Amino acid sequence: MTNLINNEIDKKQIGYWVVAFLISPFISLILSIYYYKSTYSKNIFWLYSAFVGYTFVISSSQYDASRYRNGLYEMQVSNFSFADVFNNSSGSVSLDFVQRIMTFFVSQFTSDYRILFAVFGLFLGYFLSRLIWSIIDLAKNDIKKNLFVLLLIFSLSLVVGIWDIGGVRWNSAAVIFVFGVIQFVINKNKFGLILIVFSLFVHWSFTMAIGTFLIYFFLKDKSWIYYALFIVSFLFVELDLNFIHDIFVKYAPGNVFETRNNYFNESYIDELNYEKSNTTWYILFYKDVLKWFIFAFVNYIFLFKFDEVKTNQLLVKLLNIGVLFYGFYNVLCVVPSMHRFLTLGNLFLLSFIFIYYNSKSKIDNYDEIFSYIGIPVLLMFTIVRLRVGCDFLGLWSVVGSPFFVYFVENDIALVDIVKYIF
Repeated sequence: MTNLINNEIDKKQIGYWVVAFLISPFISLILSIYYYKSTYSKNIFWLYSAFVGYTFVISSSQYDASRYRNGLYEMQVSNFSFADVFNNSSGSVSLDFVQRIMTFFVSQFTSDYRILFAVFGLFLGYFLSRLIWSIIDLAKNDIKKNLFVLLLIFSLSLVVGIWDIGGVRWNSAAVIFVFGVIQFVINKNKFGLILIVFSLFVHWSFTMAIGTFLIYFFLKDKSWIYYALFIVSFLFVELDLNFIHDIFVKYAPGNVFETRNNYFNESYIDELNYEKSNTTWYILFYKDVLKWFIFAFVNYIFLFKFDEVKTNQLLVKLLNIGVLFYGFYNVLCVVPSMHRFLTLGNLFLLSFIFIYYNSKSKIDNYDEIFSYIGIPVLLMFTIVRLRVGCDFLGLWSVVGSPFFVYFVENDIALVDIVKYIF
């Protein structure tokens, strides 16, 4: 009888969620966040990711999203075969073919890029929702009772936002990789190992991330070695680019060098510097503020709280993996485009800080001081990440409904609407 009642309750709940989503996906997202313990909350987040994809705004031809849109059209009008999916633009075999497979199948029945980006949203949204809720499931206390903890999970959720489908290959690979590592190392789930390898077929550069993970796999929890690398990386972040270039030329595999050598090209570096000079200050520095907060917190843990942390295998593993990734890629971020691998360190270490605070029955004075320092840092990070998202979210992403959004144009970003009003 009890099971029968529970099944009836579940059927009613899923009915409420479906109705809420059909009326307003955005409101259903807000509800899923508030009722985060609900069985269906992560799936509403997942569905909303597809809706964001369908209403995604490509405001510039310079974005990767524009290339994906054009690629869909070219696939449909050309004599493109499934075998061609596994080759890159030069005709050679390409390792990262997942995005092209999705594009190929969509091209078989439409050239509407909104459908393609809805598929991208489903793809990224599935793994992002699973990553977020897997971290939440590791926590013991109600996250809504502590502002700092709440901001931690918001920040974690926005390191890769649902609007980052504009760069679906790298961003999806990052989420899949981190989710895979957490499943394999923390939850002892061998399926995580499959996800780690799968990230390679989403973006080829995750050969490096897998190589870094193998260091942890063989060394295990050598905490102080990772911590030493972490400290050294912050001391030597200003390494001469020519030094890194020489190592890259000498040791990089031939096919990797051919595709990545343009990152060392002076014109490319000048272009990056020009873009930085024309970028608003908070866009330039919000990641650095988070980076130095993480640096301070890791030092606090190792110098004052390590004896407490090492008694918890979950915490010590997350800490070690995060510190290893952060230290390794903090050095390599002097190479243009390599800074994005700090995303992995941010995801691991924000997960660690979240679980560290949420698993404690009582927070001491020093932990409380760090939480007070962290609140404005995480608040700034959250606000700026949402501001970045407004460049790609359209009006219908917020006020639209699946009933009519197909019939309306969605080529104006939220940020342009706000600028027009104010």
